[in-house]
Amino acid sequence: MRAHSYKKGITLSVYLFVISFLESQWKVGDHSFNLMMYVTIHQLIYIPVGCILAWDNSAEFRVEWKRMILFGVPVLYLISVPYIIRVESVLPSYMVTNGAVGVVSQIILGYIIITSLYVKQITYRKH
Repeated sequence: MRAHSYKKGITLSVYLFVISFLESQWKVGDHSFNLMMYVTIHQLIYIPVGCILAWDNSAEFRVEWKRMILFGVPVLYLISVPYIIRVESVLPSYMVTNGAVGVVSQIILGYIIITSLYVKQITYRKH
């Protein structure tokens, strides 16, 4: 279990380092990049952090759809409106435009995705 925690910590550190490096390159580069693509990527880039946090090395997975829909869809809404899906948000504008809310929502969504998966238990009968 401890070795798994170290691997998870190293993986998170490397991932966050790569994200930070790429974001700094996008901001410094010439301003000919596609703004919509940048916003879309920025709204989705931290989802793997939640996945890494929740990941457990297991074998065969099934999806718990009720959990995914009940918790995942509202968080996905918070991430995608109004940046990816251009509609008026039902949430207050200070929640939608706050960068920290977007990052935390992405981490929560990644965590929900992984925790909505469960391992199929295989039972063997003795003859």
